[in-house]
This record gives sequence, structure tokens and C-alpha cells, in this order.
Amino acid sequence: QVLDGVAAEQFVRFRPNDLGDLGRIQNQQVFLEKFAETILSPAIITKIPSIVQVLFTTVKTDISISSALEYYGYLKEIDLTDIEFHTMPGEGGYIGGISYFLPYFEELEDFSKDIFYEHVYMDRTQTNNNNNYDDEEINYINTELTIEILNATTTAGYAAQNKDMLEEDGYSVKSVGNYTGKSISNTLIYVKDIDYAKQFLQYYPGAQILLDKELGFDVQIVLK
Repeated sequence: QVLDGVAAEQFVRFRPNDLGDLGRIQNQQVFLEKFAETILSPAIITKIPSIVQVLFTTVKTDISISSALEYYGYLKEIDLTDIEFHTMPGEGGYIGGISYFLPYFEELEDFSKDIFYEHVYMDRTQTNNNNNYDDEEINYINTELTIEILNATTTAGYAAQNKDMLEEDGYSVKSVGNYTGKSISNTLIYVKDIDYAKQFLQYYPGAQILLDKELGFDVQIVLK
């Protein structure tokens, strides 16, 4: 079924009686998935430049047409199989006669980890106990980060071994040493910016990620 603009707006704003806000979220996800499929279809994607020019006659924005069209090339690189939808755990409910979506706050941490960390950059897998990895390319790597590696194990030289491993992949490890903090049970990745941690999960998939904006390095890896 093909919807015009008015019907599409009605569809994404509709709240089914049995599902409420959750039903509307599902509708919006279905719409976005089909919208992406349509936009990226061979019949439409080549028409995007002319469509953008038409849109600019009815949309107010401080972006110029030329700036908007600079992103056109990225559309051709989008893989529909990479698009996923996730709904925050929770339920619809009423407070004071007003409808709200009520998140399950106790589940949000695991929900976030499952989406952003545990399934990211797992296309490189550890092949043996010497920290050797296969050669598949990992996206979104930033090798300009400053890194410190600390050894919390009883294996002498373990931090230096990991330094060599990371530097083989283009990183520059600024410091290695022994960990002198409290006892830990698994590898820790301290970061100033949470996005810095993602690329290191390929090496330490079971690591715990911790944010520390006062860190002296961009990344500190405590090995266990």
C-alpha cells in the first residue's frame, strides 16, 4: 500500500487502543523502514537531487541546497541490513489523566549495553590466546587517541604485549605499567568519551566500560 503525505502523517501519529504509545512507536518504525527502502530503491535514489530542490520550496532551513546535496553520496553507501530499530523497555500508562510512556529504568543499562557495545565491532575475533585477530576491516577506528595500558594480571610483560598488538593496528600507546588499584575481576576500559571505547571491544569483548572525564589519557585499559 502506498500512502500520500496526509495518510503517512496519520499513520505515524495513530495510537492503537490496545497498544497506545507502544503501538505508535511500532507504526513509526515500520514507516521509517519502508521509507528507507523506498528512498534507496534504484527507481528513487537517482531522483533525490531533484526531490531535494522541490522540498526546499516548502521547507524553512538554514542549510543551503548545495550543502544538503553534499550528503547525497552517502545515501549510496547505506546498507539496509545495517538499519535496526530498538524500543526502550517500558510501558504506556496514565499519570493525572495524561498518557505517558513509562520507562523501566532498572533495565536501561543492560538495554544500552546490548545495543551499543556487546554487538559492536565483533567482526574481528580472537583466534588464540596470544591476542591474534583476523584481518577483517573494522569501521570507525580512531588511531589518534592517547592510550595507557596497565597490567592487573600476574603475567609479566602483559601490558607490553598488548601495546605491541595495538600498535600493529596503527595505535600509539603512550604509557604502559602495572595496575596498583583495588582488585578487579575483568578488564576495564576507562574513557573520556564513551564513543572511544567501542573500537576496543574487538580486542577486549568482555571488558567493562567506564567514563572518566578527568582521565589523563583518552583511553586507559586495565588488563585482567
